[in-house]
Amino acid sequence: YLDEALKDHDEAVAAGLWTFVVQGFELQDTFLGVLMDAAEQDDAHVVVVSDHGMAGTDRLLHLNVALAEAGLLALHADGSIDLSATRALAPALADGSIAVNATGRPGGIVPPEEKDEVLAEVRRVLGALQDPETGEPIITAFYEPATSGLLQPGGASTGDLFLDYLPGYYPSTET
Repeated sequence: YLDEALKDHDEAVAAGLWTFVVQGFELQDTFLGVLMDAAEQDDAHVVVVSDHGMAGTDRLLHLNVALAEAGLLALHADGSIDLSATRALAPALADGSIAVNATGRPGGIVPPEEKDEVLAEVRRVLGALQDPETGEPIITAFYEPATSGLLQPGGASTGDLFLDYLPGYYPSTET
C-alpha cells in the first residue's frame, strides 16, 4: 500500500513503512559498497543486475483457479493439483509462468503435438479475464520463453508462457 496509484493507499501507513524501505535500500547500498571495495582490491569486476521490476499490487489473480474453471487444470479432493488430468498449470515458481503438463515432464499428459493447442487455449482463457471495475484485460501481454535475444524468460526449468499484468495485479498459484 505504498503505491499512491492503488485505491487502498493509506498515506499514514505508507509514511511509516517508507522508513523501513529506505533502511533496506541503505543496507543494500552498504553491502554493495563492501563488495565494490573488495573487488577493487582484487582488480575484479562487479556486475549489478535487476531480476524483476517493482510495482504496487493490491489484487491477486488466481491463475490456477482460472485454469481449473476452464477445464485445463484438475484438482484432487484436497485441493492439490491432479497432474493425471491437468493440461496446463501455473507452477509455484514465483515467475508467473504457465506450464503445459507435457509428457516430457514428470506426470505429464500432453503430447508434443498438442502443446501449441493447449497454449492457444490458455491464451484465450487468461486473455478473457477482466478487471471487475474497469473491464480492462488483466493479462496485458503473453511472452514465449526464449534462450537468446533481448527478452529471455524461459529455459528448461520454467514455464512455457509468461504473462504481463494490468497494474495492481499479482499472480497467485493457489488453487
